[in-house]
Amino acid sequence: MTIIKGQCYNCDNLIEIEVQQTMIREKLKWYLSYDCKFCNASVQIDDVNLLPEDIRQKVFIEEGEWEILVENFDKHKQSVIKCLRHLLDLSTIDLYQKIKETKIKSGAIYNGTKFEVDWLYSCMQTNGIESIVKQCKKALES
Repeated sequence: MTIIKGQCYNCDNLIEIEVQQTMIREKLKWYLSYDCKFCNASVQIDDVNLLPEDIRQKVFIEEGEWEILVENFDKHKQSVIKCLRHLLDLSTIDLYQKIKETKIKSGAIYNGTKFEVDWLYSCMQTNGIESIVKQCKKALES
């Protein structure tokens, strides 16, 4: 669970919001909740797949951004694509574009929250794909 700062939908005061990611039946799921101490509003939201981008960015601020690198990517390319497509629920075209952009920036196949990257790592291990998880350098420099 990660605590991020955000605004109450009811009174617009700055509050602490709990964000959590989990995996249920091989699908990524996320939860967000808060109880506003100013107006007593209570909010609980959940959904599947990746966190909304604005929330992801706040999670990165709190826990850093993480990446997964695959050794011998070309050798394992087909298995990696299959694993990522299944887990991230992306089309092949979208996934190839995402991997291409990420590899150009850092050499990684995926950047995300610690939970997302650990989750992908376990899938890679299950499929016999050697991979490495590490925190992105830009997060470490902050």
